[in-house]
Amino acid sequence: MTLRTPNPYRSYQSLLDFQRSKERLSVFEQQMIKDKRITRLSDDPTGAALIMDFQTSIERNKMFVKQGESASSFLTGTEAALNSMDIQIDRLLELGQQGLSDITGARGREAISAEVGVIGIVILDLSNTQEQGKYIFAGTNTKTIPFSKNPNPPVPVWTIPNPAALVSGAHDPYQAVFYDGNIGNIDLDISPTASVTTNLSGELVFMGSRDASGNLDPNNDVFIAIAQLRDGLASNDRALIEQAYNNLKEIKNRVSVCMTTVGSRQVQLEHSASNLGDFNEALQSIQNSYEAPDLPWVISQFTAEQASQQASLSVLSKMGRYSLFDYIG
Repeated sequence: MTLRTPNPYRSYQSLLDFQRSKERLSVFEQQMIKDKRITRLSDDPTGAALIMDFQTSIERNKMFVKQGESASSFLTGTEAALNSMDIQIDRLLELGQQGLSDITGARGREAISAEVGVIGIVILDLSNTQEQGKYIFAGTNTKTIPFSKNPNPPVPVWTIPNPAALVSGAHDPYQAVFYDGNIGNIDLDISPTASVTTNLSGELVFMGSRDASGNLDPNNDVFIAIAQLRDGLASNDRALIEQAYNNLKEIKNRVSVCMTTVGSRQVQLEHSASNLGDFNEALQSIQNSYEAPDLPWVISQFTAEQASQQASLSVLSKMGRYSLFDYIG
């Protein structure tokens, strides 16, 4: 007599196949819901690592773009202040020409002197311009008011025997205006390989550059030139008016150079932001090619797995109907 019994391995294998089909069905379902090919690292470890690398690069580039926007804000504020200063200097030059004209008498020069004094106040306000709560002409001391007026200079600075010996920042009592900032640069990274300086030293803009010995020339100081022009007009001193006028022409040239510098940095920022934007689009496209599922294929596989599950369930349900006695012959 032959004894027939159920094959336990066959039942185990059917259950195992059913479980695997269930897992595949879940994966396809998640791909359709999330619209992503890789929903778990185990789906494609290499592809998942590449996607993470792409995302890291994209986020880093976004950070550089954001820093570029911050730098652009400071440079835009600096550019606006320099433009206003340039306009005020043009007006000072016009007033200086009037003061040097033979047509203008002593009373006329005295009247012009009052407007020069007002322009001096305007330029002092411009020197303390703030952007995002920070003084843009203070160097790295962005929380310190960079320029303050000397209320009572005992002697006009241009009458000092050796004016070139003056060093700005030391609060020499002969100075027209004190500078409490520094000449430090504020640099921001705008790409993995490039950075941009976001500020101009107030000392450079308003007082000129230092010589080899580290001294400032008072003839390059806009505040001193304004004081010269004001006092020369008030005292009907044509020599002093002419000196102030010539100094203001040189100062205007320096301001123009500063404006060009700021403009070139703005162009650098624009190019960097554009390049990073294009690069991010390319990275995003590649990332999407790894991430995006082939939906028609996923749907067909999902349908096939559903059919397979139904078949497996049917087989398993029939296998449960038999016992050992059904196989005894």
